[in-house]
Order: sequence, then structure tokens, then C-alpha cells
Amino acid sequence: MFLTSVVALLLTQVWGDDFFDGLQLVYEKISQKDITTAAFKSPTTIFGPLVGNANAKRQKSQPTASLELLSDEIVTRVSGRKGAWIDCVTLHTNFGRAVTCGGKGGGDFVIPTPADSEIRSISFKIGGHLSDTCAFVLQDSPTKAREGILIQDLQGILSSDEHSSRLNAISAALRYLGNIAQQPQEAKFQRIRASNKFFTSNVGVLGGEVAKAFMSWCGFEETSDQGDQFFTFKLSQLQGEPTPQQLAAEAQKRIHLLKSAGMHQ
Repeated sequence: MFLTSVVALLLTQVWGDDFFDGLQLVYEKISQKDITTAAFKSPTTIFGPLVGNANAKRQKSQPTASLELLSDEIVTRVSGRKGAWIDCVTLHTNFGRAVTCGGKGGGDFVIPTPADSEIRSISFKIGGHLSDTCAFVLQDSPTKAREGILIQDLQGILSSDEHSSRLNAISAALRYLGNIAQQPQEAKFQRIRASNKFFTSNVGVLGGEVAKAFMSWCGFEETSDQGDQFFTFKLSQLQGEPTPQQLAAEAQKRIHLLKSAGMHQ
């Protein structure tokens, strides 16, 4: 069987103290078949070069800080502070998370990148200190394109509802998803009883079909148990039982998309 593969950014590692000393990006190569199964069969880890000075290389096994990216999380912006050398660097993700390393000197800078792109690699001019930052990007990021489609779907589902009803539903969904993201091992957060007072007053008021469509968009599948209606959080693209890490990642993604839609204010 022919299998295509993707290479996703998995981990960012940074070194530095008073100045920024270096960075290493770690990638994961996954076959297309693995993406559609729960088992993520033997992905290949690819370590990018440690782009840094002697200080970073001496401490290669002990990065100052690191950020492990979640499913569908990408680096979208690089900012920091610099003078004659780079004092500090911050990598920002599409999920609103960031990792920062370095000192507080210099002035602010941001690496300009095209809209809807994802940063795949970063380079510096290396000497005793680092300078001349450059980012290499993937334009028209497929991840950003998928986000745009999902956000349009959400806006379509909630387009006919009153502002207050929309806010209440999104606020409730953020609470449900936040519980899963923080405690993915807790099964009680993954199943919501449709007759629950909090649900009926915040989501149920949207109306039967709209409420179902909204919960489905948030990752909850309608189920029944002994005649009672529930909404159960599931990863429909996976076969078998997802891991807690996969549940948390999907919940984080849905939280990010809900906030990015601009309908929660």
C-alpha cells in the first residue's frame, strides 16, 4: 500500500540566559495511514540542527525551555528583543501559547511573515552571540486553511442566534472543553447529559438541531443511554480509544478555534 506522509513540528527547544544562545526544532514524520488511526504507529522523530553558539552547544542536553506542540498546533510568529545581538526570542503558536528565552535588553522586534503561513525553520548568524534572525515559512499553511473552514462552519451554525444566546453557548463549550483539556483522564468530563440544567440553559436554548450541530462541531457526538440523551466527546477521525494526550490536544484545538472565530465577545 502506498502511504503518503507529513512532517509536523513536534517540539521547540531554546537556550539562553542574559542573551539568547540557540534554538533547535524537532519534527515528527507520520504516514498518512497513521494519522487516521488511534495508534500513531512508530512515527519518526527528526532533529533539526541546533542553531546556536558555544554556550548552547555545551548545554545541548539541557535546554533552558521547551514547548511540545499539540496536534494541529504550529508556530506562527517569532518576536523578541535585540540590540547588537539577540537578547531574547519568543516563539508564538496558533493556539495562543508561547515559549520565551533570553534576557531583557535591546528593543522589540518581530520577524515579518506572510499571512496564513506557518514557520517551519529559523536561522541566525552565529558568533559569540546570535544576530540576523530569519524565518523560513510554509505559505498557505494547510493547517490555517483547515482552521478557516472550521471557523466558517461554526459561524454558519450560530449565524441566526441572538448575540446573548451565542455567547452563552460558546462560554459553556469553553468550560466543557477546558475540563477535558485539563483532566483528559476523567471520563466524567467527556459525557454531558442533555437534560442537565447548565446544558439546557446555555446550549439547549439554541434549539434541538442547532444545539446538536454546535456540539458536534465542538467534538461531541450525540448518544443515548437508557433513554437519556448525552453528548460524548469523541475523536471521529480515530479508530479505537484515544489516549488522554490526544483528547487534551483535540480539546485545546477546539478551544482555540472557538476563540479565533471572534464570536465569544
